[in-house]
Amino acid sequence: RRDRPHADSARRLLGEESDSLSPTILVVDDSLTVRMDLAEAFREAGFETALCSDLRSARVALRERPFDLVVLDVLLPDGDGLDLLREIRAR
Repeated sequence: RRDRPHADSARRLLGEESDSLSPTILVVDDSLTVRMDLAEAFREAGFETALCSDLRSARVALRERPFDLVVLDVLLPDGDGLDLLREIRAR
C-alpha cells in the first residue's frame, strides 16, 4: 500500500481503514480524452474509476453503486452537470 499514498490519504479523509477497497471516483465528461486522461491519473494514484460520457449513464452508475467522489463536466450533451450535482447533494 505504500506505493499508493494518495489513495491512503483519501481513505483517511473518508474515515476508512487503509486495508479497505480503493476509493472510487466517477468521472462524467463528454470528452473521451478528458475521461481517459483522468482515469489514468486516478488509477495510477490507486483509485478505482468509472467513466460516463453523459448524464443518463451517470445517473445509472450512481444508482448502481456508491462513489466517494464525482468529477463532473458542466456542459454535457444531454444536460447540465450542475443539475446532476444538485441531485447528488439532495440525497
